[in-house]
Amino acid sequence: VRDGVPTRQLIGCTSAHRNVAPQCFPKKLDKLHGITVTCTRCHGAMCWLCGCKPSVGTQRHFCSSVREEFASYDVCNECYEGGYVLGSAAAAEAANSELPSLPHTQKVFLTGTWSAWSTFEPMTLGMGPTDADVYEGEVVLGETRLEQFQVVMERHNTRSFFYPVVGKAAPSARVLGPETEEPSRDKCWQIDGRREGAMAGAVYRVRFAWGDTQKWITWEATNKRIALQDMWDENFQHS
Repeated sequence: VRDGVPTRQLIGCTSAHRNVAPQCFPKKLDKLHGITVTCTRCHGAMCWLCGCKPSVGTQRHFCSSVREEFASYDVCNECYEGGYVLGSAAAAEAANSELPSLPHTQKVFLTGTWSAWSTFEPMTLGMGPTDADVYEGEVVLGETRLEQFQVVMERHNTRSFFYPVVGKAAPSARVLGPETEEPSRDKCWQIDGRREGAMAGAVYRVRFAWGDTQKWITWEATNKRIALQDMWDENFQHS
């Protein structure tokens, strides 16, 4: 008897911990590509230790950068704006497989709630940084002043989809894709005109960029406004 507990019972508890604890960890650690947590800004996955965005594909991650003293590791390397004491932002990006360049023979569209996801509004190639192609399109707010959308690319009669890592996302959310499998419509960006005081019929300009190392999306209200009667489809109205 030890501390009022029978020795046999203590031995039994010790054996149980010895047998159960190893089951909590992967049996083959060499198959583990990395441990990730969620970036507090873009909501995408990042290395729990260095904050680097995971590599594209199945490449195993190795930390290659250290941020400056007292810097936060709550955000990923794409959202982090500070300096480094080891490596750099460029080194952190180089640790990932490069994104394939956006082919110039494709067409890019917006699809969303303004037509019950039934139409594809073309985007045009606009001005942007030299390391990325930037496409621009317009979204008109309906009577709810709230619109959701995804980006679609069409090439060689095949559609690919771009969408945010979370649902009803702001522009800061990480962009996923292109993927040929159509994603859930819950994974969409959301323009909330009510929050910005926009009226029904207000026109927003959406800009989508895809470069060698990053993808991003932004939108802003324009000075244009369209009468809803001119754009309503008699077969569809917002619910």
